[in-house]
Amino acid sequence: MLIRIKSVFLFFLILLLLFLQLAFVNTLPFPFNNLSLFLIFIIFLPLFKKSLFARLIIVLLLALLLDIFSLTTFGFYLILLSLLTLIADFLFVNFFTNLSIYSFLILTIILSFLQQLFFSTWMFFEGFLSASGFFLFKLWFWRDLGVSLIMNLALTFIFFLILYRFTVKLKKSRVR
Repeated sequence: MLIRIKSVFLFFLILLLLFLQLAFVNTLPFPFNNLSLFLIFIIFLPLFKKSLFARLIIVLLLALLLDIFSLTTFGFYLILLSLLTLIADFLFVNFFTNLSIYSFLILTIILSFLQQLFFSTWMFFEGFLSASGFFLFKLWFWRDLGVSLIMNLALTFIFFLILYRFTVKLKKSRVR
């Protein structure tokens, strides 16, 4: 019974996250519309689901719903969020074994950069190698990357402090 309640809660959390990202965050003015709630969700998901398979199923459900309601090519978010989940898992297991704020912030930097790079590469090839030039040489790419990093780092920091205050999952790694 408890597993069903957790599953239903997680499903509604995914729907809330989808609604917030698509209906609220994407309509905000420039600096704030670069927030990626899904990226923050992927970063903090290993705290609540230990199995990589369970995390991938959750992320695939989230990506499928996002692909249905977004304007990008179908499958874009399935590929992007799955890759980010696998990379986050690899980094958590092999490099960021302690649950400190620094681990989460560095993981946010790495995943934000990869998300922006993957998104820009996808849009570049979707535009059939547009005549405007390669995106790495454009100012807008670096501006969006910097703003995305700042916004995602701030949100990660806030979520880390909230989780540290109200759960014991982050306090386990602390030396007493």
